[in-house]
Amino acid sequence: MANYSFCSLKGLIWILLFGLAFTQSPLYFSNQHQYFVHGLAQGGLGDLGRDWLANTLDPTPLFSKLVELTYRYIGEFGFYLLFFGLVSVYFVGLSRLGSDLLPADYHRTNFVLLLVCLLMIHAALVRVASVHLFGVDYPWYFQAGIAGQYILGSYLQPSAFGAFFLLSLLSFRRENWISTCLWCCLPAIVHATYLLPAAFLTLGYQYSLLVQKRWRTALFLGLGNLFLVLPIVIFSWQTFSPTSLADFEEAQRILAEVRIPHHARIARWFDALVALQIAWMLLGLLALRKTVFFPIYLVIVLLSFLLSLTQYFTSNYSLALLFPWRVTALLVPIATVAILARVVRFIGGETRIAQFEGVEKLGLLVALLLASGSFLIPYLHWGYRQNELEKSVLEYIREHHSPGDVYLIPVQIPKPDNGVKGNTSTTFTRPPSVQDKHLVAVDLQPFRIATGTPLYVDFKSIPYKDTEVIEWYRRVLNAHQWYQRKDMGSAAWQAEVRHEGITHVLIPLNKESNFGGLKPIYEDEMYRIYALR
Repeated sequence: MANYSFCSLKGLIWILLFGLAFTQSPLYFSNQHQYFVHGLAQGGLGDLGRDWLANTLDPTPLFSKLVELTYRYIGEFGFYLLFFGLVSVYFVGLSRLGSDLLPADYHRTNFVLLLVCLLMIHAALVRVASVHLFGVDYPWYFQAGIAGQYILGSYLQPSAFGAFFLLSLLSFRRENWISTCLWCCLPAIVHATYLLPAAFLTLGYQYSLLVQKRWRTALFLGLGNLFLVLPIVIFSWQTFSPTSLADFEEAQRILAEVRIPHHARIARWFDALVALQIAWMLLGLLALRKTVFFPIYLVIVLLSFLLSLTQYFTSNYSLALLFPWRVTALLVPIATVAILARVVRFIGGETRIAQFEGVEKLGLLVALLLASGSFLIPYLHWGYRQNELEKSVLEYIREHHSPGDVYLIPVQIPKPDNGVKGNTSTTFTRPPSVQDKHLVAVDLQPFRIATGTPLYVDFKSIPYKDTEVIEWYRRVLNAHQWYQRKDMGSAAWQAEVRHEGITHVLIPLNKESNFGGLKPIYEDEMYRIYALR
């Protein structure tokens, strides 16, 4: 085939340009406040080892160990390098899959055109332009799955290891069975919620092999994958099996209805954009016809659809939290590259545009311009929204906290049915201005990692063991009602809060409270801090 070897200089340049064009959010961002807590606590960040959440059962122990070792021996820059590596795996896997869908005798510039198309769909600058022009990050829906599921976000987290599914597909295409098994199971070993997508992919492989009457190979793949994931299956069952039926059911209700309905409830996340994404995946299925990937893709689509339909009609929380639709995070980018490959085949085979000598140089120029997003976006504050109004108070706490401190911060519980459907990407929405600070909702997601200080509870970061989920929800309800009470700051209120082990309270400046003669130890334009001991 007339494409690049990604081990060559040109191939490495394309990998670098894709990684720069894709961009990364600054540490620490969004889900990192959930998935980095255990690892950073074990790595010795501040007093985080005493935090309640950091001492709950860890659903991603291998990822946490990776975070710990990186933090200890490389430093925070290592997290950027790790994510860049996963972005590179994703790009190589997706582009190689696309090249396999091109004719065997295609011109090299056809491959360049395919790379440019992939770059434009994933480039942060294009996504920023979409948000500023249309108010919606439309390119996101060509690379992400439904229900807010995706492989690559904009930062290192367990879901990013789903990029190895693409390498598994390529290994299957080349009949490298050991690599097929390894790359299929690695995402599930790192992130147990990938167990179901890995099972779907395995069944797709087996169906494809059985159609070819390759019974032994199908059996080998199935047993090989089972052997590889068995340790994580046993760990997950032993660690997160029901404490009691009542506790398990209540914890699942809390997760599905309160904390992550935008991922777990079809009625909550299904909207017009999801319908269009489903149509896109079906179009991708057509684009894959007469290829080795077609039966695999077909099996995955059917299994995901049938289990999703079953969950919708049964309203089963266990099935909802298995996320049978999570595999669409893999199906959508595959559909995108399959459709792009068809378009490139048309351009190269019918119009011959792709064979013009200047295409390769022009493609590199476009890629270079898109790669500038790595520098322009943070410099011009075009994305990766973080609440600048919180920085002062978080810096104060980081510099002045003492061993034994436990902070209480405001908690907002979203209404279960607020009429909002779907999952909109907010990565490149404009941040709030200082003039609008009275409209900014209390967030403080970065608290734990930004300060290295134990926190009583927040709404963003959650445990997964049933009894710990119930305890988390008790704490959330406590925090919520403490900030709603009219006697906030009274002696009785303080005694109740101290009884929960809390030593410091952070109060929004516009919140009425009466701490008697107690003076705040810190105050800025947004917050006050009171020490209760």
